[in-house]
Amino acid sequence: MGLRGNSPKEIRLLKAGTSVQLYRQPKNPHDRNAISVHLEGSMIGFIPKDLAEKLAPLLDVGNQASAKISRVTSKKPKPPNLERFPESL
Repeated sequence: MGLRGNSPKEIRLLKAGTSVQLYRQPKNPHDRNAISVHLEGSMIGFIPKDLAEKLAPLLDVGNQASAKISRVTSKKPKPPNLERFPESL
């Protein structure tokens, strides 16, 4: 799973093994299947649209989801561009 977001402060805290929480954002105007990623109570981004489309129905019926970061690749932040951190599920 990839992560897209633009919260450089929280993203710097990401390390392999870091737990993150996933929350549905059904009223998101850009993607009706949006799932946000949270670290220590702060939203740090969204999972990619193609994966959100598969996971959204599971969350919509009441399942809760969390994930662990398995690998972090970093790039210099270029706000407001989106960053990608692969393989976190």
